[in-house]
Amino acid sequence: MKTRLLSLTAAAALSVFSAASFADSAVMSDVSQGFEAQTGKEIYETVCISCHMAEGKGAVGAGQFPAFANNMRLMAGEYPAHIVLYGQKGMPGFGNYLDDNQVAEIVNYIRTNFGNEFKADFTAEKVAGMRTPDADYGTLD
Repeated sequence: MKTRLLSLTAAAALSVFSAASFADSAVMSDVSQGFEAQTGKEIYETVCISCHMAEGKGAVGAGQFPAFANNMRLMAGEYPAHIVLYGQKGMPGFGNYLDDNQVAEIVNYIRTNFGNEFKADFTAEKVAGMRTPDADYGTLD
């Protein structure tokens, strides 16, 4: 009993320490002003990797997270850009948090990595044209 109580106490202390460390990370920072990451790789590693995995293969568990690897749906940049901006199903929209250049960067990154060989030709101007006035991009709450 004493060993079990000691283990529970240690686990509780570790969880408090872990939560404090996590709160200081970029994931828990105030994103109301957007994400600091600028390149497609930085954005992927900050925002996307936890659901779509490091190798872009997606995941199945509590939800289904589509793979980017060898994904023909990425042929047209408008498709992933629309999902990044507005969200789809369980994925929230990031239109309130990523500027036009950041959206173009992440779209080009997933279109040119993970076995995809599409052109990195999606531009911030194209993203700007996809935004609608007073759009509901959702929140990360």
